[in-house]
Amino acid sequence: MIKSKIKTLIVDDSVTIRKVIRHLLESDPRFEVVAEAANPTEAMKEIRLKTIDLITMDLHLPQKTGADLIKEYMVIRPIPTVVISSLSPEESHLVLESLENGAVDYIQKPDQKTILAKRVEILDRLYQASQAKSVVQKKQQVKQAATLAHCQQSLLVIGASTGGTEAIKTVLEQVGSKIPPTLIVQHIPQFFSEAFAQRLNKLFPFEVKEAKNGDRVQENRVLIAPGGMQMKLMKKGKEYFVAIEDAPPVNRHKPSVDFLFDSVKREYDCSKVVGVLLTGMGADGAEGLLKLKTGGAYTIAQDEQTSVVFGMPREAIKRNAAVKVCGLHEMGSNIHHGFTALLSPKKGQAS
Repeated sequence: MIKSKIKTLIVDDSVTIRKVIRHLLESDPRFEVVAEAANPTEAMKEIRLKTIDLITMDLHLPQKTGADLIKEYMVIRPIPTVVISSLSPEESHLVLESLENGAVDYIQKPDQKTILAKRVEILDRLYQASQAKSVVQKKQQVKQAATLAHCQQSLLVIGASTGGTEAIKTVLEQVGSKIPPTLIVQHIPQFFSEAFAQRLNKLFPFEVKEAKNGDRVQENRVLIAPGGMQMKLMKKGKEYFVAIEDAPPVNRHKPSVDFLFDSVKREYDCSKVVGVLLTGMGADGAEGLLKLKTGGAYTIAQDEQTSVVFGMPREAIKRNAAVKVCGLHEMGSNIHHGFTALLSPKKGQAS
């Protein structure tokens, strides 16, 4: 049985870019370009009149930004959307707003050279985005966990990809006013990790920052791996720090969740670690989570129902790498349970 093609709307004010994206999509039999729009008015008309499975969205449009346009139509028709725009430091806030408003992913605006080099990857990301389930998740009451005990003795590590920026924010909302030393890898382009960290830092009582080489791993500090670099944990004496390296990609990713998790397995007492793998495409972090569990860590994977893209968590679950599988809004209580189980005097081995 032949599956129906993914009906796609291209929104960009540049005729040239629309042609480039159309040519890319039409080279893949999974996609069908059903409409193009040069401005928000045209886009809204197409959205109302046609069946659309996927939208590619530029950020710089006449009348209003792509981020604002996404917010407008998500109320009427939640359609999986991928931001395709020039990703500069100045645009960081617009991309993050787009993700908050319901966009699934973001891709550097392609030129012919990029398409030749990354055609398969771009098309795969667009396809995965089109299959995303929770484009606009209903706001749920977030229950904060009790303040985590034994913060200085423990370590929380989190990995995420597609849909992860919002998922990470939701998890951090649940952990209470204090947080154990926390390391996060979110697949994110260069420059955007700093904007992402700054955005989170304004929301929480603990510190959230883009990791710099040599940053100390400590209680009430969340370190986010910088885009385009790898982050690993290192021990010096009795203290822990992060090393930021221009190392090769792992699982095609830089930063990579496996790169971080593997270093935690080497350097830290895993019986004091809670590892979390959130929504994302691919398998990065699945093997690393299994290594953490084997070492005695309490490991958690996000469930299918609340994952924007159930790729990374699914691969972890396949490998039996997760002690617990739960929904996004249950992460805080399960992280708390994990640390309680690990650090209580009568704890048993994580299973």
